[in-house]
Amino acid sequence: MVCRIILKERHFMKKIIRNMTSFSFVISFLTMLAIPASAITVEDVKPIIEEAYFEEVDESIYNGTVDDVFNELDPYSTYYTDEEYNQFMNSIEQSFVGIGISFEVVQEGAFIQYVFPGSPAEQAELEPGDIIIEVDGESLNGASSEKMVALIGGDVNTTVNLTIKRGETTFNVNIQREEIQAPIVQSGKLAGNIGYIHFSSFPGELTQMIQQHKQALNGVDGWIVDIRNNGGGLLTSAQKLLGMFEGIDTTMVANFKEYHDTIQTIDQDEKFSKPMNLLINEYSASASEIFAAALKDYEKATLFGNTTFGKGRMQNLFDLPEGGIVKLTVATFLSPFGNIIDGVGVEPHIKTNQPLEDAHWDQLNEVFEYNVFQHLEDINPDHQFKITLNQKADLETFKDKVKLATLGGELIDFEVDFLENNRYEVSPNSSLKSGGEYAMYIQPGWTNSEGRLANEGAIVRISVSE
Repeated sequence: MVCRIILKERHFMKKIIRNMTSFSFVISFLTMLAIPASAITVEDVKPIIEEAYFEEVDESIYNGTVDDVFNELDPYSTYYTDEEYNQFMNSIEQSFVGIGISFEVVQEGAFIQYVFPGSPAEQAELEPGDIIIEVDGESLNGASSEKMVALIGGDVNTTVNLTIKRGETTFNVNIQREEIQAPIVQSGKLAGNIGYIHFSSFPGELTQMIQQHKQALNGVDGWIVDIRNNGGGLLTSAQKLLGMFEGIDTTMVANFKEYHDTIQTIDQDEKFSKPMNLLINEYSASASEIFAAALKDYEKATLFGNTTFGKGRMQNLFDLPEGGIVKLTVATFLSPFGNIIDGVGVEPHIKTNQPLEDAHWDQLNEVFEYNVFQHLEDINPDHQFKITLNQKADLETFKDKVKLATLGGELIDFEVDFLENNRYEVSPNSSLKSGGEYAMYIQPGWTNSEGRLANEGAIVRISVSE
């Protein structure tokens, strides 16, 4: 998390102008490795470090170059030129020049996690799971995320040649870099009247965006909020977003070198009130961890996924008199109830590698409170489902109450046929997805052949074979 401070103010720790959290593998994010020593001197940065750095440092670090100084500090402390700072802020707003991907660093190169719709990467038919192994002939094997960002990014309307590994095949593609405005918030309604909201960073207008999406989904019975791969953004956005939950007073606790500070939430009129599940993973970092930890502490959501990144350090930004900005770690932060985040992360309640599907299944059970039948596993994609009732149903009313849903998605079409006695067959109109997760549920309200109303529902989870 960082906040921008004016260097000439002596008691700058109390004069926070701009607060933000930061960590992202999105292609637009820049963490500079090379500090231009010609632009700043050790004397420029020494007073900032002595007063603001979150822990004591040995005086010997000032004997070398500016590069040497920052190499001795933690990995989140660095120097930005004004241009690099603008790129950094644009990355939080998801506005940047590039090819339109987010990626994870692997040994071979940049493992593509997401391709932004309408981006040059999509037009070039890149896919999640592809690995960029070379950029303009330069290998990415063992490269840092910063180097990958520098090589893949560039100026608008310039072309980059990428060597792509897809499975066992390798091919090259030329892609023209463009200005990218990635969607920050995306939402929709899942089967069972469950609202889904995903956001990829914490920009300044996040809370207003979330409120607009929430209002568009008015009347849902539960929520799934997705902050997987969300690397952070503005602290004030986390404060405001947590203000949408009744009873959350504290955002986090910050431990500076010489004092502690409790950071409060910023109350909002619009509130979340329905049951909520929160999706997290190992790339949910910084502001995402503040948000997740607070919801967990105050028991406002059930967390699904994997333990978060563990970046529990807070950075401030300091303007230098001759230009440029120092980003310096000034504190560690804890959850509202004092739980350590730095180096540990936030653990989910439900550890799973399919958090969206599991969270959706959980919400369906929370909302419906139907009788749960034994999990159907290793089902063939072309399977036809047989249902045996304890009485013969009126087929038309029964058809209307049978639902088949993709977990993490919407209802799918199918046919219901009467077989014999009290047995019925449900046949999906198309094959189910290999490895997919589904739920079939029968709502109450159908009538039997004598016109009597069924007053209980049933639900079963279905796992399709690979």
